[in-house]
Amino acid sequence: MTMNIIPKNKSKKPCFRCLVSEIPAAGSLPTCDTYGILNTIPMIIASIESTEAIKLIIGDNQLNQKLIYYDVWSHEFRALEIQKKSDCKCCVKHEFEYLHVKKRSIVTSLCGQNSVQITPVKTSRLSLNKFSQKLARVGKVEKTAFTLRFSIEGYNITIFSDGRALIKGTNDENVAKSLYTKYIGS
Repeated sequence: MTMNIIPKNKSKKPCFRCLVSEIPAAGSLPTCDTYGILNTIPMIIASIESTEAIKLIIGDNQLNQKLIYYDVWSHEFRALEIQKKSDCKCCVKHEFEYLHVKKRSIVTSLCGQNSVQITPVKTSRLSLNKFSQKLARVGKVEKTAFTLRFSIEGYNITIFSDGRALIKGTNDENVAKSLYTKYIGS
């Protein structure tokens, strides 16, 4: 699915919260691991989204105003009209409770990848050269122009210069956070 949502849209079109008014309870929705995903669909949806972004950038007024649903298996496209909710907490009442959540690192298990991505609260520029020297003492290190790959105890950790890291070899977010703290810091 894809839908253009433009903040402060003068045309009074719905926002994401009009479509999904409350965050579903944890475990209530299927995941990529439990339900599956065909790897062709993200590319199709990304192509549609990219075209819409180009239209927005060049000021084309032919932006799609509907929710586009594509079933890659049955080759069915549907364009659904989503109505703006008259009592929407976000675009009508301007209540933005998620903006006031205490900041914390973002830890995301990547579907079907046996990997966890950690994005620290505060991004900063890491010296990959210094980290390379530090980590070479305890494990195997490969440095590229943009990343540092570190292998230890069956885990492969890719570190980016902004502090993000991909920990491959686990889906357990606690294990990933522990490895991040142990080898990168907090």
